[in-house]
Amino acid sequence: MADDGYDPLPTWTPPQSAIRPGDHTDPSLHLISPPAHSFLNTTFVNVERFRKREGEPALWIHPDDAGPRRIADGEAVRVHNDLGSVTLSARITGDIIPGTVLAPATWWRKFSPDGRNINQTTPADEADMGAGARFYDVRVWIEHA
Repeated sequence: MADDGYDPLPTWTPPQSAIRPGDHTDPSLHLISPPAHSFLNTTFVNVERFRKREGEPALWIHPDDAGPRRIADGEAVRVHNDLGSVTLSARITGDIIPGTVLAPATWWRKFSPDGRNINQTTPADEADMGAGARFYDVRVWIEHA
C-alpha cells in the first residue's frame, strides 16, 4: 500500500459523501446499490423469470427512516440528489440499518416506472482507493413520488 501512496496502517476515512460531522439537520440517507440477486449487474434483466423473481425496482428503507417521512410499504417514492432522481417502490424492512437505504441494481430503464434507474444518483468520480465506482458512497433524499 505504501508503494501506491496509501498509509500501510489500517485507518478509517469518512465517505466522500459524508455530511458535516454533528449536522443532524440534514435528512439525507446513505444509499448503497449492490446488484440484485437475480441479475448480474445489467445482465439477465431481459429474462422475464428473473425479473419476476426480483419483483420491481425497489428501495429498502428501515421503519425508523420511513416513519418520519410518512412512507408506507409499497408506496412509490422519489429517490434523488443533485445528480438525478428515480422513482422506486418503498420496501420497509428491518433488514437494512437506520440511516441507510438500499436499491438493488441494475434495472434496465425500460423496466422502471419512470424510465430511470438508481444509477441516476451515482457520482461518476472514482473512489479514493482502487479507482472503483462509488456505488456505496452516495447521499440521497427520499420523498413521496
